[in-house]
Amino acid sequence: MAKQITGVVVAKDFMPPPGAPPKYWCYLTVDTDGGKRVKIRVHQSRVDVAVIGDRIQFSHPGRGNKRVKDVARV
Repeated sequence: MAKQITGVVVAKDFMPPPGAPPKYWCYLTVDTDGGKRVKIRVHQSRVDVAVIGDRIQFSHPGRGNKRVKDVARV
């Protein structure tokens, strides 16, 4: 089972490469409970789950460039 991480969303950015749809390139910047700030790329099905200020829980991606699919508000 993947490690669950909890934290607060401090930024939500859409950074698509030229010509790509923005919803496939959504990044959340999260201040984790462990005191780290991480940026995760979320799966297009989870783009509307969280906004700035929400407390979320997500699974650590297996690879750094993999989109995070299981994001939930806590």
